[in-house]
Amino acid sequence: MPLRNEPPSLRRAAMVVICEYFEPLCYGLSSEEVANMIDTEEYLDIKGPFEDMPGPVLACVAEAVSERRALHRKHLHMLVQPQTPRLNLSWGDADGYHGIQFAGQRCKACSLSSSSPPPACRLSAAATIGCLLPRNREAPGEIRLQSDSPDIIV
Repeated sequence: MPLRNEPPSLRRAAMVVICEYFEPLCYGLSSEEVANMIDTEEYLDIKGPFEDMPGPVLACVAEAVSERRALHRKHLHMLVQPQTPRLNLSWGDADGYHGIQFAGQRCKACSLSSSSPPPACRLSAAATIGCLLPRNREAPGEIRLQSDSPDIIV
């Protein structure tokens, strides 16, 4: 027997709207203007609306965005906050380098985990090292990874 079409929950509908209008909601600009800001890294100066949002809601927004498109720097900058409980940085779903970088800077303690045992092999050794090594001109060899707290799935 076919299932009845059910409308999405209010929470899910809100997440979809946030995904569709992410740039205007978070940056107050069009996608093209945000792209220009990313090139000059001006986007890092904008705090955005998610600063005081509860962690589980941030995780749901990140999940919803990653279902519709990859989590790019512009998304991760807004969604990686100290209260973010989990973040999926799987290959193809997110910008792993910036996700790890933002989590390392903003979360007091972060744990890196894999979505399931084997998928870690989807990342080549070079790609994994590229994600983990910071692009810091002052201390190019420094790696800052701590443990305890939000799960970051790589």
